[in-house]
Amino acid sequence: MSKFGRFFLKACAGFVASTVILQFVLGIVGISAHKASIAAILETYFSSFTILSNILAAIAFDVRRLQRSEALTAISTYLVVVALVYFAEFHGALETKSGVGMLTDAAIHDINPLLMLVVWLSFVARGSLPWRSPLVTLAFPLVYLGFVLARGSLTGIYPYPFLDASVLGYARTSLNAARLLGVYVFIGVIFVLIDRALGRFCGPIDQPVAEA
Repeated sequence: MSKFGRFFLKACAGFVASTVILQFVLGIVGISAHKASIAAILETYFSSFTILSNILAAIAFDVRRLQRSEALTAISTYLVVVALVYFAEFHGALETKSGVGMLTDAAIHDINPLLMLVVWLSFVARGSLPWRSPLVTLAFPLVYLGFVLARGSLTGIYPYPFLDASVLGYARTSLNAARLLGVYVFIGVIFVLIDRALGRFCGPIDQPVAEA
């Protein structure tokens, strides 16, 4: 891999990590106004699928992990869905924010997913994804969904309104969850199709070699 490629990956990792950390700091400032405990702040922060996906992205930009095409594709899928859900469910939310909060929100929901797509297209080996990849992608969302519903049943707190079983009921929440999982599979299939098309017409990308 070229020096520019290594620099670009490190810059992406640094940018994504900084936005995640800044979002945490802003969360502490916001929640501390309500005199919440540290445990409550951490629970709220790490119950966000958006935050967890961005953390995975920051880790994935390590050059040594680029050969794990299924894992990189899964993370790319998560961030694409994060961007789509944010646009569909929370469209206009940025208009209610200003300054650093607006920039950070735009980064974790829009810019970071775009960076992940650029990295996926540029550095992940082409033609290497099996058709099982979209199903493998569901592993993390399913674990997260189980956690959210279990936590919500105990605390009454749900991170997203479309998964709020206390308001919607479990039947409607299950339907929303099934639709969302279907989106993950659909996006995953698109990634496989793109991967195979690039592998056929452009050839494989040279596998990156990590620095010693």
